Amino acid sequence: MKEKKYAPSLTKTSKELKEERAVKDGEMTALLEGCVNEKKEKRDLNDEETTKYEKLLEEIRDLDGIIEATEELEQEKQRQAARKIAESQKEKEVKEVRSYSFLKAVRQWASKGQLDGIESEMDKEARIQGKNEGISYRDNALAVPFMVLSGKREKRDMTAGTVGEGGYAVATELKDFIEYLWDRSVLRKVGADFMSGLVGNIAFPKELTVPTATWEGETDAGAESSPTLTQVTMSPKRVGTYVDLSNLLLIQTSPSIEARIRRRLMTAMNNGIEYAALHGDGTGGSPTGVAATADIGSVAIGTNGGFATLNHMIELETEVAQDNADVNGMAYVTNAKVRGRLKQTKVDEGSGLFVWPVNATEINGYPVGISNLVSSSLTKGTASGICSAILFGNWGDLAIGQWGGMEILPDPYSLSTQAMLRLVVNIFADVAVMHAESFAAILDAKTS
Repeated sequence: MKEKKYAPSLTKTSKELKEERAVKDGEMTALLEGCVNEKKEKRDLNDEETTKYEKLLEEIRDLDGIIEATEELEQEKQRQAARKIAESQKEKEVKEVRSYSFLKAVRQWASKGQLDGIESEMDKEARIQGKNEGISYRDNALAVPFMVLSGKREKRDMTAGTVGEGGYAVATELKDFIEYLWDRSVLRKVGADFMSGLVGNIAFPKELTVPTATWEGETDAGAESSPTLTQVTMSPKRVGTYVDLSNLLLIQTSPSIEARIRRRLMTAMNNGIEYAALHGDGTGGSPTGVAATADIGSVAIGTNGGFATLNHMIELETEVAQDNADVNGMAYVTNAKVRGRLKQTKVDEGSGLFVWPVNATEINGYPVGISNLVSSSLTKGTASGICSAILFGNWGDLAIGQWGGMEILPDPYSLSTQAMLRLVVNIFADVAVMHAESFAAILDAKTS
């Protein structure tokens, strides 16, 4: 027998329906109580009472179904209302975050030593976030949470009265802002593992050896084979930069300039992290990047460096493959100088083919990421400061982590005689190579 389905009531609430059910339930109880006399003697319902009882029972069953359907409808309406409230609240929060003014916060801090409005709320949010993630922001600095951050260490003074620095950045007659030609970020493109919102030190278990299978006799005891474990760790390290702003520019800057200055600082920070991921040497608080990681594959061109050929590329690929690390997502990373040279380097004398074909985005079937963050000033023998790096590997085994948001320390003293304000910016990040075997490098590629 098919289960009867009920539609929700559109005219009564579940509460009103339950009250109606209670009335009918009371009528059924009264019918049964009418079958007991004063002497507590019971009798059966007569035909009329039975008909009425059965009708009430059927009505109650129907009401139960309608009540259940109505409650489901009411709950869905409540959920929709809650979602609308949440979306409205989220939209409000987004608007508030968008209304956050980086330069307003700097002006407030520089003039009053404290923050007001949304700038104050975001500072508190950043400090709470930082505390939860094991980061401590200084009391004399601004804290900016990750939610308001837009996406080589660079020093650049910007003044409102100097063409090429800040003269074209004053709000009057502002049309566009020609930004610095930043080195291209490449590690996201090739698949590096970026992590944010980290808490405390991070440790990744890593197998140094794996169990091995052995053949044994029918009754021989099996040989013990246990994996050896170690850890790859990441911990927050401070990376910083600074930018100098004239007091006049600070007062007159339009919102579009604020956004660009904010992006400028973030890009400088991101590039600093990316350079460390590629070439960090592990000293002075710097992480150890891919090129300086011990036990990565190494392909040397010559005692004094030399020009890379297709054979050298194949050797890089072989260095990774022989360690079982050649998985999906393999890619080359190098700089524009190397690209230019490889486009001029023939595969052989007879084919007319080049290592980097015209309009190609791959070398030998693997994608290539190009960034001038990849060093072109390495030294090999007598080739001093003119060698470039060519890196190859599984970039998913490169982890880049960030803790908390951004710390901004307005410094009104260092350049006070020049009527300028220096902004010192710090964030906390780290880099980890999960498997050295996943990478190989040429560090002596000459390009001219």
